[in-house]
Amino acid sequence: MFQVSRKVIETNIHGAPHTWIQLVEMLPSSSIYVWASNSGSCPSGNLTLAVPVGKDTATTDLVGVGSIDDLSRRMSRILSKRYQIQAFCSVILQGEFPNDPEIQSAFTMVMGAVRSMIEEQKKNSNA
Repeated sequence: MFQVSRKVIETNIHGAPHTWIQLVEMLPSSSIYVWASNSGSCPSGNLTLAVPVGKDTATTDLVGVGSIDDLSRRMSRILSKRYQIQAFCSVILQGEFPNDPEIQSAFTMVMGAVRSMIEEQKKNSNA
């Protein structure tokens, strides 16, 4: 069984003001899948997996078409560590130029939205 949540958030990235987020929680396991993108197409093919290992987190890239960027790795590590879950993440945020500060700001917004979605799902499953 699984539970799906979707959300669209507004970001301040010029030319790509919306970011689409989809969170899939696999039940009863402790695994989640997160896709987030502000590009015209949905992220596909690439995932970063983070798994809690004691007090640390192990990370690996599951590469399909294209490449994994740092945002996917960072999100999977943060979510895995915070919630002690397996976190599969694919995040594609595109700006006007590499290392765009707007991308980091958008990532923070996406991270906050994903965390609130997870908390909402946890609250609903405990009700």
